[in-house]
Amino acid sequence: MLAIEKLSQEIGSQVPVIVSVTIEPMGTMLAGQTVEAMWASLRHAKPLAFGMNCATGPEFMTDHIRTLSASTGEFVSCYPNAGLPDEEGKYLETPTSLQRSWKNLWITVG
Repeated sequence: MLAIEKLSQEIGSQVPVIVSVTIEPMGTMLAGQTVEAMWASLRHAKPLAFGMNCATGPEFMTDHIRTLSASTGEFVSCYPNAGLPDEEGKYLETPTSLQRSWKNLWITVG
């Protein structure tokens, strides 16, 4: 964030920032912070959007997106992926199941 603030000062214009985090299966980020902690520690930067991508697949994002959306007045971004691969390196999500999960996520939080 400091580099972005410095660049904004140098060019005389605010550089838009989107903050996105990954939620692990335990419901926190790698270092153990919650979505609320992320928002609290970065809200001073006034990013264009707060959001999350996901290593666990879309079905586990709903509560975290809802919490983030309720916490912030900024835009919220969400881009789930196919989740974690199984022990053989294969992803269990198919295009059809991912589409259904995206739709359910949108209905639940939208």
